[in-house]
Amino acid sequence: MRRAGKANVPRSMSKRNRSAWRNAEKRKIKSLKDKPKTGSKRNYSEQPEARLSGIISTSFANTPTQTGHSQSDETGKPTKERHKIMRLLITMWKPFKVAFYFLDRHDGSITALATIAIVILTRSYVSYSQKQWQAMDTSNKLTKDALASANRSWIQINAPEDFAGIKEPSSIANLEFYGHLSNPGHSPARNILAEAAVEVLSRDKAPSFSVLADLGTRSHLAILFPGTYADHPAVIGIISHNLDGSVAQLSNQQRESLKHGQSYLALFGKVRYTDDYGTHWTQFCWWKAFIDPNQSSTETRYFNSETCVAFTNIGDY
Repeated sequence: MRRAGKANVPRSMSKRNRSAWRNAEKRKIKSLKDKPKTGSKRNYSEQPEARLSGIISTSFANTPTQTGHSQSDETGKPTKERHKIMRLLITMWKPFKVAFYFLDRHDGSITALATIAIVILTRSYVSYSQKQWQAMDTSNKLTKDALASANRSWIQINAPEDFAGIKEPSSIANLEFYGHLSNPGHSPARNILAEAAVEVLSRDKAPSFSVLADLGTRSHLAILFPGTYADHPAVIGIISHNLDGSVAQLSNQQRESLKHGQSYLALFGKVRYTDDYGTHWTQFCWWKAFIDPNQSSTETRYFNSETCVAFTNIGDY
């Protein structure tokens, strides 16, 4: 016979398994002993305390605190901000998506329009570059001209003193006068060629400004330095010649015509010269008329000398 209270151990188990099985049975019996019995007085007295502690713990657990709210709010703020950012990005992406689909469908037309736009822009750029180049070229030319004007040579011709001082035609014997050249510039003038002539003209005629080798005068000078007023080496003749080469004399008929205001004297010519800035020229013309002693004080006489005044000029070749 087996002892009461002991569990029946199966004989088929090994010694080790039997020990484990007994330990498990002991723990099971112990747990049954420690379990409170229902219906006893002790259980009735302990139930209100247990219920009270459970209610108190439950009420404290369910009571919200301000700290819990603040932590919950602080935890929710980043989440809300992230949602706002995502909504903004989605809203911004929609137009780009529509535009992308539109461009993808109409790529041929857009390429054609882009090509036309490039042609128009290229044309505009070429036109703008051309205008800019023209403006730059004009500016460079003005700068060059200003530099040349400040440093080049200039030929100035002074009217002959024997011509300006004539008071009466009777004092004129020959059509021969001498002018003076000067260089008020800043560079030497070289290879100077002066051509000049004298004409006795009817008061209604303009000078011919034609200087023939046989009838006019040609004077050559090698060089004229700046600031030089040369009375002798820079003298040029303003002379009219006869066909035989002799100096033309003022006839009595011409003298009387000048005396009565029917004609006037005109001296004209042109000077060509070179310097470091190119080849230049200076034109000149002077005229002189006399007052008829028998002329009334109210009478006005006209002399066609406007072209003589306009002929005086300077220029470059």
